[in-house]
Amino acid sequence: MILKSSLIIFSANFFAHFLNYAYHLIAGRFLIPSDLGLLESFVALNYFLAVLISTFSLSIIHLINQTPPAKQPAVISQLQRLSFKLTLTFWLIFLSLYPILKPLLHLKNPYIFIIFSLQILFSFVPTLYSGLLQAKLKFASFSLVNLLSPIIKILSALFFFIMGLKVFGAIASLAITSLATAIIAFLLVKKHLNLKTSKPIKLPRSFWQFSSAALITNLSLTSLYNSDILLVRFYLPDQAGFYAAAALLVKIIFFVSAAILTVAFPVFTLHANNLTQLKRSFSQSLFLITAIAFLGTTVYQLYPNLIIKLFPNPAYSQAAAFLPSFSLFIFFFTLLNLFSQLLLTLDKRYAAVSSLSTALLQLILIILFHQNLMQIIQNSIVAALAGLIVASGVTIKLLYAKT
Repeated sequence: MILKSSLIIFSANFFAHFLNYAYHLIAGRFLIPSDLGLLESFVALNYFLAVLISTFSLSIIHLINQTPPAKQPAVISQLQRLSFKLTLTFWLIFLSLYPILKPLLHLKNPYIFIIFSLQILFSFVPTLYSGLLQAKLKFASFSLVNLLSPIIKILSALFFFIMGLKVFGAIASLAITSLATAIIAFLLVKKHLNLKTSKPIKLPRSFWQFSSAALITNLSLTSLYNSDILLVRFYLPDQAGFYAAAALLVKIIFFVSAAILTVAFPVFTLHANNLTQLKRSFSQSLFLITAIAFLGTTVYQLYPNLIIKLFPNPAYSQAAAFLPSFSLFIFFFTLLNLFSQLLLTLDKRYAAVSSLSTALLQLILIILFHQNLMQIIQNSIVAALAGLIVASGVTIKLLYAKT
């Protein structure tokens, strides 16, 4: 299942991530380093917002796979109501954070912040639909949503860049993409599932318990590969553009391997009560992710000066010096992400505690030691490696303790 479905998702995600990276490279062509640093800071902030979305998605997958088919329509109806409530609540909360985020990002224009926030209005409902597609293992339709999204983002961004809107246009393209993705996700899930309104039921306590653990876990993991960008923007704003360029190029290792995890987590939840199948699924996932991450890291270690040429703007050439070290950090982080997602299936408390401890360690190290960009990357390597050692040890213990 994982190998076959991963091939579908991997193929679609390969092109989707290629297009996503093309979006950033195109932005680098039109924006000077300081503007790119601001854009990538917004993108990093967007990943934190995505934690709420991904947590909701994981909780949906977990709940649907644990609910008898006869009760699923009522559960879906209740989830739809919850989606609308979450949309309004988190949008208002995010708007209230402007006084805090303004000095952190060195924002001068409040309108760009408002445009950026509009994504939240088009997030939770389509996430419900995408989560249902994953839970039902409709990976082809799920992949189609992921593929169309960057195409829309690039076309809208190019239009705004040509119109001379620069950073404002890049941010506006994110909001437009969210709206279009919401419409596409609804049409696809309507094709596969019966979304007729039925009498909603109270969501079980296990849904909220899992959601809390998944939120802490994914927030911590997202912090690991985004807090550094925000802190560099705060501590070393003149170098933020170069750091963002290096991070952008190296994170392709994680995003390509994440295609495996997109398939793996729903399969983990399906096999939660079948230890033999769970071990087999995890072994397949570990092999595929390790192979992809190792290959990618090796390329970045050997050819940093060649890779940096993906940026058409020569102003970013000095970022090549950071690619080898950054790739090592992403290698450890990619494996840590896999172990953390399995821990959500085995014991959600361990997943939350281990990932949160790792994220806090990284934050403490960067706050204490941030004299230059290389030192910040080294802090991230130390934190990710420590978290990987702990998470892998706990995972092995739990897998074989249940034998």
